[in-house]
Amino acid sequence: MIINTEKINDPNLSEEENDLILKSFVRRFEKERNIDHWEKVLTEEYDLPRPLSLPPRSAKVRKLFLPIIGIAAAILMLIVFLPGLLRTNGQELLADYQEAALVTGYRSQAASQTASLRESLIADFFDGDYAAAQEAGKALREQPDTQPRDVMNLGISALRNQNYSEATNAFRELLASDETLQTEARYYLGLSLLLQENTQEGFTELRKINAADGTKFYDKAQDLLGANWK
Repeated sequence: MIINTEKINDPNLSEEENDLILKSFVRRFEKERNIDHWEKVLTEEYDLPRPLSLPPRSAKVRKLFLPIIGIAAAILMLIVFLPGLLRTNGQELLADYQEAALVTGYRSQAASQTASLRESLIADFFDGDYAAAQEAGKALREQPDTQPRDVMNLGISALRNQNYSEATNAFRELLASDETLQTEARYYLGLSLLLQENTQEGFTELRKINAADGTKFYDKAQDLLGANWK
């Protein structure tokens, strides 16, 4: 293609300025011609499609963009804050678990003072007389043939009687002296500490209970640890 320089030249400009305009025009013309050439080669010889430019975003899409961002932000807020809002109230959960604490009994081999005290503790407990059950437990602990379960029943009776210091002492005694009731004693110790508003130490005991100790006490410990405490 032959460029007619007379149509490009401006008589009001100097020769140097006209020369710069001409060079700029030639560079642009050559660039566009090269692009067209190579697009034609790629399309016809190599079956490659010409590059397509994306259509401009419509006004409708722009209008929808902000509401979508708003909805996404709301969902994110729910994900972050909803678990905290749904947490169980710790004080209510603690009261429920305290009321769920039960003593368990076993038959003695022979009729004795120990057997009589065991029967009294269990009978008084299920009659709702937790103070009498606690007194029977204290007497039972002094017997020569007392068993770890007797100390546990004393602790639970004291817990239900709201004598938390007596309950704490019983559960600590079990943790120090018996291997068979460790998880149960630790759970009820954590419960009695929380009821005394000793939250930090209560949580420390509950965190020591793991899934391998059994779901009965592990699940309740996790509930208390994950509750909402004011």
